[in-house]
Amino acid sequence: MKKLIYFDPADRKALSVIQLLAFWDSMREWFAEKGYHLYEFDITDEPGYLPSERSTIPYSPHPKLNVQKRIFEAEDPFPYAYVGGDYWPREDNLYQINFISSGRVVFAQDTAGRHVVIKLVKGGSEEDKILHLLARQPELMNRETFPSVIPVLDLLPCEGHWFAVMPRWDSNCFVPSFPTPEICVQQMVSLLKDLCGRNLLINHFSNASVITMGNNPFRRNLLKRGALTCAISDFDHSILLDEETYGPNPRLGILEAHVTGYQAPFETLHGHVDYDPFKYDVALLGILFNDRFQACGPRFQDKRQPVQSTGELTYGKIFRQNLWRNGQIIARIEPRFLFVFFYG
Repeated sequence: MKKLIYFDPADRKALSVIQLLAFWDSMREWFAEKGYHLYEFDITDEPGYLPSERSTIPYSPHPKLNVQKRIFEAEDPFPYAYVGGDYWPREDNLYQINFISSGRVVFAQDTAGRHVVIKLVKGGSEEDKILHLLARQPELMNRETFPSVIPVLDLLPCEGHWFAVMPRWDSNCFVPSFPTPEICVQQMVSLLKDLCGRNLLINHFSNASVITMGNNPFRRNLLKRGALTCAISDFDHSILLDEETYGPNPRLGILEAHVTGYQAPFETLHGHVDYDPFKYDVALLGILFNDRFQACGPRFQDKRQPVQSTGELTYGKIFRQNLWRNGQIIARIEPRFLFVFFYG
């Protein structure tokens, strides 16, 4: 019998984008039987072709929303994302993907029409272990205890591998620029778990592009009333550091400090055999926070307290307390486990 999964899911170079889309297309009936309807996409192997995806089931979770009349009433769909709010919305209540598909994940809708993302994960991999761990954490499904990690809604077994189902959120996290310290703190808490900004998601999407999302009235309203939250979403370059395997003070091989095709950090080129992943992350976080959030520093300051400087990041005492208070949430996932997310 022919295998449904005929390639190594962990090998990014095993198939081209067109071949990956053809694989997903061949799985439509299989997913439909499981209650998930994949977005439509065109498969054209021609020069200059840019794959796109679009939903097929009309979905309007906020029937009272009317941005033209400045009516922003909408029930919180957490852990699913808020949807829509463009000033000139599509009348068919369908949604598309406004970026070039990589083929590594596919978008779909469940039987209720809710939008999800599906990713194929190699069985027995570190990512497989992490996703199964996250799927057992009820706090990821509750806004009050949410630890800034995208929840795993479902894990579908298939030929020794897994299809992980997660809610569709938006990757345009920094659109529009965030004026509130609460959102910046959430972004920082998320970046504490993953230094790659591309893996940061936000719980609202629409048909707006990265350029036009700044004009979406609904997102601005959600931002103003504190309804937006951020999360990390990708674990394929992650390691689950359990104490039984790595000991109480884990160290990793220096080659593992850099796993992407970008220029390696200079500190990994000194001939060291191994490194402390936590000290390494703290150093990178200092640089990243300084680059991304330095301009937001004055907004964090409590008017009753002086601004302090660490040399890398300017912040007020109230911000520092919020960061650590929110940062403690990661320990609730499971005390004996820690995550390491590689830069890139």
